[in-house]
Amino acid sequence: MKRHLVLVVSFFLFLIFTQVVPAKELSPEVNLFLKNGDFEKAYESGFQLEQGEQYASAIEVYQSILVTFPTNRERVQIQERLAFCYEKLGQYKNAIAEYHIMEQEDPATYEEQPYYSYRNYATLRIVYLSSPHTYARKDRDDLFRELKEVFQKQDLNRINALMKKGDYQVGHIYSEPVLVSSEDAFQYLKKQLTPANLPVSGPEEIWEGQFALVLPRWKDPNSPDYDLLYLPVIEGLFGWEWSGIILSKTEWKENR
Repeated sequence: MKRHLVLVVSFFLFLIFTQVVPAKELSPEVNLFLKNGDFEKAYESGFQLEQGEQYASAIEVYQSILVTFPTNRERVQIQERLAFCYEKLGQYKNAIAEYHIMEQEDPATYEEQPYYSYRNYATLRIVYLSSPHTYARKDRDDLFRELKEVFQKQDLNRINALMKKGDYQVGHIYSEPVLVSSEDAFQYLKKQLTPANLPVSGPEEIWEGQFALVLPRWKDPNSPDYDLLYLPVIEGLFGWEWSGIILSKTEWKENR
């Protein structure tokens, strides 16, 4: 009898100390969307939580969507949002794991967005999260000063060192940018950067709240109508980062 009692007590102690903490319950509204097979509304619920910076709750919704809709073509989009939320929470290993899944599951580049590939984005984002972040600065003005100096001196080694690693944006100012590796972007600059393409001015505001250095005499034989090159700096996960190169026109700048 005593031996039986000991076994029972030991079993309950095992349950107490080994139980998994349950996930936060989903809202009745989200559960209804999932039950009714409404992928879009369930996704919108997760996205609203994400927009409200409730990243842990958004993750719960996104994970439930992936379980409920295992073959939906849009699931790679959910994994992108999952990875983003993990990034915001500083859970970079979890974010990288989602990006690896995206590399395998990306169904195709979207027909309506031929410039975009989830697989390419995921691969570049893994590089961003995994690389040393020596290019990032705590102060935006410090980064602008360094950028201006290295371009004025045409110091290619330091230009390369200051480029954000991973998903780097290249394009025209009023068009959707293309994501390329920083190495590809550097090869472009290395080829086009000449004394004729200097000096460097700015920083100046190119969109609301978005500032960039300007190379006002840029010449690119592949885009002869574009005579400005912007070097935008944004606040990323690891500080202020030089995030891309954007071509524009003087006439557009004057008409802003």
